[in-house]
Amino acid sequence: MLKQTTHRSNALRKHAKGQSCTLNLPGFCNRNPETTVWAHSPFRGDGKCLGGKSHDFIGCDACSSCHDVLDSRVKHDFDRSWLRCRFLEAMKNSLIRAFHDGVKIW
Repeated sequence: MLKQTTHRSNALRKHAKGQSCTLNLPGFCNRNPETTVWAHSPFRGDGKCLGGKSHDFIGCDACSSCHDVLDSRVKHDFDRSWLRCRFLEAMKNSLIRAFHDGVKIW
């Protein structure tokens, strides 16, 4: 069995600080860029493993409140499929923003 290596990008994680939230979950987003971090995908199949995080390039800029929902630290009524679609849109927007800002992901 091949050992999976998880890709890490300090540049992506650093870039997220101070950005606006791209997840923008209705009723939860605090819209405070001071709380924004790079939120990794919590979904199976995205490189996440037991006790570990997914690859850094599978994430998005998320405020602390949206990040709590994404990681199931707070109760919510969002359908898991809807949340995944919302996450994928946020990931796309976050990566495009990082690219335009000159962030070197690799």
